[in-house]
Amino acid sequence: MTNQQQSKAEWHKILNERFSGTPREAARYYGIEILPRLMPCLEKNKQSCKVCTQHFMDMDNMTVHAPEWMKKNDPQIERFQQLMEEIGKHLKSAHGIMPGGMILSRFVAVGLLAGALAGLIISFTTKAGDIAGSTMLGAVVGIFVAWIAGKIRENSLRKAQKLF
Repeated sequence: MTNQQQSKAEWHKILNERFSGTPREAARYYGIEILPRLMPCLEKNKQSCKVCTQHFMDMDNMTVHAPEWMKKNDPQIERFQQLMEEIGKHLKSAHGIMPGGMILSRFVAVGLLAGALAGLIISFTTKAGDIAGSTMLGAVVGIFVAWIAGKIRENSLRKAQKLF
């Protein structure tokens, strides 16, 4: 590509041009909606990390061909998906960078489970009688608390530039 770093908006424009004509369903299925956030992150880290440099070059090249692969259901699209997974794992393990939304979704899932379990335990220990109601109330409270905690955590990571 070029030696200058592209902004997220520029990457969004570049990728829109490359993926024009690609059905939205295919874009969602193959997870290309994270590319406008992923590419600037890789580009920023490629100066200090050889793995990020290689991933950036591979992904930049693959995004040129991926729309054709999607339309033809080419086996190369599986390599494209594997590369996106590898990049996510590398960014998390080597740089401590995670995709936005992942932490929040994990917090909410754990909050739902913990809240429902707490509601169930409270229902049994107090002999309230309405097991379903207390379980649902616990789940709602758990989701609410977890959502707030997840947002706080994501904001702290965003400030530390550990989210893409």
